[in-house]
Amino acid sequence: MTGSKIASSGLHSAAASPTAAITPSPPRRRAQTPPVVWRILRHDRDRIQELASALKAPMLIGHLLLNRGICDVSAARVFFNDDLLSLHDPATLPGVPEAADRLVHAIRNNRSIVIYSDYDADGVCGAGVLYRILKQCGARRLSYYIPSRFEEGYGLNAEALRTLARQRRETHRNGLEGDRSSLKTSQTSEAHRADLVVTVDCGITAVREAELARELGLELIITDHHHFVGDPPRADVVVHPRLPGSRYPFDSLCGAGVAYKLAWEVARRCYPNSAPLALRRQLDECLALVALATVTDVMPLKGENRIIVQHGLDLMNQDPGPGLAALVELIAKRPITSGVLGFHLGPRINVAGRLESAYKALDLLIGDDPERARSIAQELDQFNQQRQQVEREMVEHARAKIERQGDPATRGGLVVVDPSWHVGVVGIVASRLTEIFHRPTLVGVERDGLISGSGRSVPGFSLYDALASCRDLFESFGGHSAAAGFKLPANRLADLIQRFDDYCQAHLTPTQRKKQILIDAETPLALLTLNLVRWIDRLAPFGLGNREPVLLAHDVKVVDSPKVVGSQQSTLKFKVCQAGSPVFNAICFKRTDHFAEILKPGTTGSLVFQAQLNSYRGQDSVQLEVLDFRRPQQDPVEIVVEHSPPQGDSM
Repeated sequence: MTGSKIASSGLHSAAASPTAAITPSPPRRRAQTPPVVWRILRHDRDRIQELASALKAPMLIGHLLLNRGICDVSAARVFFNDDLLSLHDPATLPGVPEAADRLVHAIRNNRSIVIYSDYDADGVCGAGVLYRILKQCGARRLSYYIPSRFEEGYGLNAEALRTLARQRRETHRNGLEGDRSSLKTSQTSEAHRADLVVTVDCGITAVREAELARELGLELIITDHHHFVGDPPRADVVVHPRLPGSRYPFDSLCGAGVAYKLAWEVARRCYPNSAPLALRRQLDECLALVALATVTDVMPLKGENRIIVQHGLDLMNQDPGPGLAALVELIAKRPITSGVLGFHLGPRINVAGRLESAYKALDLLIGDDPERARSIAQELDQFNQQRQQVEREMVEHARAKIERQGDPATRGGLVVVDPSWHVGVVGIVASRLTEIFHRPTLVGVERDGLISGSGRSVPGFSLYDALASCRDLFESFGGHSAAAGFKLPANRLADLIQRFDDYCQAHLTPTQRKKQILIDAETPLALLTLNLVRWIDRLAPFGLGNREPVLLAHDVKVVDSPKVVGSQQSTLKFKVCQAGSPVFNAICFKRTDHFAEILKPGTTGSLVFQAQLNSYRGQDSVQLEVLDFRRPQQDPVEIVVEHSPPQGDSM
């Protein structure tokens, strides 16, 4: 292990101008950012050579595969295999056969089916999958319901079930719309009761609601993928990859992935011999929706997810269907990569439920009118711009509140609440604050004595377990290791602040308290040929569980003055080189104020980056996306060399 002093310089951050709804705080000296550690992974050279030679690949590719736990040639060939035939049989997913039988019976007997989904991108995409496939399989009395984030909150709720069970239904263009006060009325009302409710991306903790559905005479199928403790609800069927006794070989499907498996099995049972061409096309197109949900919901890109996302990306780059095509046209980014899904398309689907109604996003995904799709896409883009402004103001306000509470570096977990904030943006704000302070963070909005909030965690630390340790305080909570949501009576806030901090103090490891950059290899810039970078590109799609390779080069020189570009002036472009290397274009999306200040022509230092292909007018070139730059004397950093992938890291 090698090391040096821990860097202690703070990040430069321009404050956003507050709106009337958010009270500005007086200027304060910013808290120091957490220490930064560069963790460099190394392997035995013979193992790298053996793997690279067998694949006829550059040495660096062997190194990168080993870092991802791919240690032999057979595993590498499985990794590079994206054949759809490698997807697991949907009938082996717990609950799918029984749920498919019930849905087929409902279709053939003209029973009323209501798809009840979450309002985030995973739920909306999953609802789109089920709606399109069930409709193609002949469902005529098919509608959907998405609860209001603002009035109903996450998951199944009793009042919605009671409304769905009434004799008269008010529908919104084939869908039942949850409004802030009640179901919206429209000109297309139907007089039929809901016979069967099938959830998407919610319901696994809805024990009381499942009992109510029985009392109301509603047939209930729950499909979900979230964590749960104890016995699942007593629904008619529960579809979940991690049910007790499950032997399903992959447990990390998103909610839309679970819905896709169910839809696939329904299609097989409706057409056991040969499915119509239109149905097969719908199943293919729906892979794009599942890919979008998988990346946006930050699921690990391993196993089935890797295959689904790869094929979904292929579809989006060719013929994604009217809805996604309108969004792709709007953002004008090609090719569509997992990064484009996560940073551009996903937020525009999510924003509908954050700021207004998730029905706009679902209408986009299930519609077949290109003109209407373009209109909705433009609305979602405008919402996204509003969301970005609200987010900037809330982050600045929340950051000031946290810093007034004392040095965040001495804290275990952070909790910040304000009644003026927008409840639809708390999750994104929690994510930004976690990036800034590198602590598990909960952000909430208080309304009428109840706090609704969301949280994000640092790598390797289970936020779900932290909240579970305070379960007696919450009205409800749920989520994942990395992200969770909660509802809390306002009079218990002080207890939550103390207990959440105590738990985090006790369970955060010294490593988890430091902001880290995991570096795959030290690589001279001269080795970054087009051939090598194309090989790196073959490791995609990148995301959780298959992160984009990060490289390090020392003695890198800045060739010209950085230029600030982009519509929001938040991107930095400059050129770099190393002795014996060509000059490379470099681009930076984070800490641009800081780097613009320190990067001058002739400045030398150590560069942490990702090597990417950049295509312009038919010509490919190598571009470096900068993650960090350290001058040898002014910007000390701790360097840790590890000789195998550390346990618990998302490789």
